[in-house]
Amino acid sequence: MTNRPTVLVVEDEHDLAALYQSWLSADYDVRVANTGADALAAVDATVDVALVDRRLPETDGDELLCALHDTNPGLRVALVSGIEPDFDIISLGFDAYVVKPVSRTELHDVVRRLLTRAVYSGEIREFFALASKRAALEAEKSDEELAESAAYDDLVDRIGARRAELDDLLSRFTTEDFVAEFRELNDEVQE
Repeated sequence: MTNRPTVLVVEDEHDLAALYQSWLSADYDVRVANTGADALAAVDATVDVALVDRRLPETDGDELLCALHDTNPGLRVALVSGIEPDFDIISLGFDAYVVKPVSRTELHDVVRRLLTRAVYSGEIREFFALASKRAALEAEKSDEELAESAAYDDLVDRIGARRAELDDLLSRFTTEDFVAEFRELNDEVQE
């Protein structure tokens, strides 16, 4: 078993897929799929990031993105495409859009950003779960009861630690990361 993040490269040009794999394999476990069907066979809950060519033969991109997210709802997806983005991308379910040709640095940067967003999503959910527990206790318990509770003190300490971790993560966020996270939160609220 490895603790390295897993990246799925979905690219129909075999040489390009091999190049991306060679660039990323020093830092990540990399799986390669050359078709949409191969991508669906390769994705599971252990895949953290998918780099997906927007135009794959015999594959509808919208359906592939939906199927990837159905298999792994936490999956972060970057479309890597030779097509300049147009307004049709608004309805597509992806986290980043990279225009080919892409450099080694750009590829690493997009994977790092998406992994950071994934960590942030988990951290923020945990923070709000802890804060909700604190609010429930504060609504029902007296100040004396709270002051005497070691479990409550531990909860407050955990909230403080989680807040510090979130602050550290946020300091590394770009404007694009903030927009993506708030879009995702809005989508979750609307569901």
